[in-house]
Amino acid sequence: MESSEALERTLKSFERYYSVRRRGGGDEVAEPFAAEAEFRSTTEQYFLVRAARLSRADSNENVFFHVCGRLDCGALEALAERAWGEGISRVRPDFGHRNTDVTLVILSDSICDDAFRGCLVSF
Repeated sequence: MESSEALERTLKSFERYYSVRRRGGGDEVAEPFAAEAEFRSTTEQYFLVRAARLSRADSNENVFFHVCGRLDCGALEALAERAWGEGISRVRPDFGHRNTDVTLVILSDSICDDAFRGCLVSF
């Protein structure tokens, strides 16, 4: 299975719970990613009537998908930094903000050994 086919299968599994945007489908997707998936959830608790709100919790997840032929350490670091920066720029903390998660999914035909051994990505 090629990476592009794997991407389509992966995105189909995300479509049930996430809003998925694909590059080239008229959707705006951050460079250099092939697709993005976004999940938003809000829970609220009330006391008898809606005006008497006790609490609200907003959870968000941004998933960035990238397809490449060969993944090396430099590309992994650049992609992780770009996904983190783009995801964090979308955070809007307010009263009910509980969490925002940023996830990077890379589909590659091959991976260099240095991407695992010598590359430490931490934020």
